[in-house]
Amino acid sequence: MWLGAWDGSVIRFDPSTRQAEVVLTASESQMQHIHSILELTKNRMLVGSDKGLASIDVTSRQVRLHHRGGSLSNALSDNFVYPLMRDREGGTWIGTYYGGVNYTHPVSGNFTSYTYSEHNNSVSGNVVNHFCEDSKKRLWIASDDGGLCYYSPADGQFTKVPLAQQGEEHNVHALSMDGDLLYVCTYAQGMDIVHVNTMAVTHVPRFADEKGAY
Repeated sequence: MWLGAWDGSVIRFDPSTRQAEVVLTASESQMQHIHSILELTKNRMLVGSDKGLASIDVTSRQVRLHHRGGSLSNALSDNFVYPLMRDREGGTWIGTYYGGVNYTHPVSGNFTSYTYSEHNNSVSGNVVNHFCEDSKKRLWIASDDGGLCYYSPADGQFTKVPLAQQGEEHNVHALSMDGDLLYVCTYAQGMDIVHVNTMAVTHVPRFADEKGAY
């Protein structure tokens, strides 16, 4: 089990022995406030933090940094990296807190950025919290400021899925796919269930307990 610490350390924990070891210190990882870890192979991982994205070879202890100030091909749209996900084709999706979505393919190694635009087809929000992939290889994207949308690799288009009525936005924090049903968890706005084949949405509201609290 890999753990990312708030100070930037990377820790390996063995549940069978209940032993933990610091594999990389904060100065070695060059990360701070780690939010996500994605294991690509047994000895290689990606680490997302408030200082961008680190590609780490655990065996050689080599660290390659990707951040907003990097070269054009290796630059991210923002340094605050939150969710990381590898899709069925081997590509890696990187969610940022202010810069939308970044994508990199293992063959090219370059980054493509997708940020919100009022004028062009785009991701629906720039504060990205979570990804998941459905059986049709569509990438579902949860965001604070743009609700829910999905990306279709077949045509390169983003499609927003309205969750609330009367033009309100849902602040979407987490996604979970169960067959053809996508469970959408929001911040203090209840839960939505999206049937990904029909795009029908069922809203599950908050409920009050006996003391009147939610």
